[in-house]
Amino acid sequence: DPAGNIDPLVAKVMREKGIDLDYRFPQSISAAIGSETPEEIIAIGRFEIPGDLAGVSRIEWDLPPAAKSDIEYMRVVRDRIEVQVKAYLSRQGL
Repeated sequence: DPAGNIDPLVAKVMREKGIDLDYRFPQSISAAIGSETPEEIIAIGRFEIPGDLAGVSRIEWDLPPAAKSDIEYMRVVRDRIEVQVKAYLSRQGL
């Protein structure tokens, strides 16, 4: 199950990059996608894919956990995620 709220330090380091998470909240994969069926799911951390999405391609990003970390470590994790996202988008031709 997702956490009840976004870690305040995560919100702070994302705000440093111009991303406001103050209005966001953690949710399950099923809730996040609604009635859509994604082509791929990018997994950061360990989680189970719901049964109705079992055939969806899963991409695993090996990133260190940021939970319960200090702000400098969270910045490192955030920056590694940014690198992964940019590389993924580049491979997609975006």
